[in-house]
Amino acid sequence: MTTRDKFLLSLERRAILLGHSLGPWEKDNGFHTKCMKCGVVVNAKTGLKLSDLSDEMCKGKQKMKIPSPGKPDGPHDYQCGHLECHDKFQTAGAICQRCKRAIGFDVEFERDEVGKIHHVVCPGEKGN
Repeated sequence: MTTRDKFLLSLERRAILLGHSLGPWEKDNGFHTKCMKCGVVVNAKTGLKLSDLSDEMCKGKQKMKIPSPGKPDGPHDYQCGHLECHDKFQTAGAICQRCKRAIGFDVEFERDEVGKIHHVVCPGEKGN
């Protein structure tokens, strides 16, 4: 596997964690693809870093939940070097734009149409 292939694969993994559904990589004018749900373009030619993609959470509305550390599909409950685990901890620690509390684990959240993260039901609120 070439360095470019590894880079593209790491971008794909990062995009999936952010809720994107990437289309095929196109080679014209550099490697690029876009999310089939929200249309964000991922361009490998510009040297897009994994951290740059973190601001591009899929805006196709979907409810998400991060399982607690140690649970299946959750981050490890010990310090590791996995980007996926780091990203899950970062997202769980992100501040809800409605109640100003951390999103947390095992709680449904979503991003609005401008990419702001918030709980589906903030702590202390009654659900629908």
